[in-house]
Amino acid sequence: ACGVASMAAATRIVFSLARDNMLPFAETLKGVHRRWQTPAGAIFLVWLVSTAALLGFRRLEIINSISATAGFLGYAGIVWASFRARGPASGFSLGVFQTPVRVAALLWVISVVAALTIPQRRPNARRDFASAGQEHSRRMRDWCRDLFSSRP
Repeated sequence: ACGVASMAAATRIVFSLARDNMLPFAETLKGVHRRWQTPAGAIFLVWLVSTAALLGFRRLEIINSISATAGFLGYAGIVWASFRARGPASGFSLGVFQTPVRVAALLWVISVVAALTIPQRRPNARRDFASAGQEHSRRMRDWCRDLFSSRP
């Protein structure tokens, strides 16, 4: 389900960028199928890249690790861009909580990316994102325990 949602989002992004003439071959990528009213060129491109990635990386855990990390890095980019936005926000606003929420979101996404990418300590151990997440959780737990302990 996550893969389908990612491919749908990627298709929409490709279509939107092509519609604004920001991609090479924009005329083909922004085309809409007459009968189904879907962005056929963008769908085909996303399918082609996804299939090439699947065939290129024979191990599914590599694909999962890359896609999960890339999604969170994309989110981090959006949060970072919100810091650089100029002028008042139109529509919904968090008011005085806007900056603290942005900072919390950025710290959260950095923590998640670290959990997905920190390898295990054992050099010969299999390095997948689940074990890296467990290692990161252990490190964070130890750090918090040391930070809040009464020992000097």
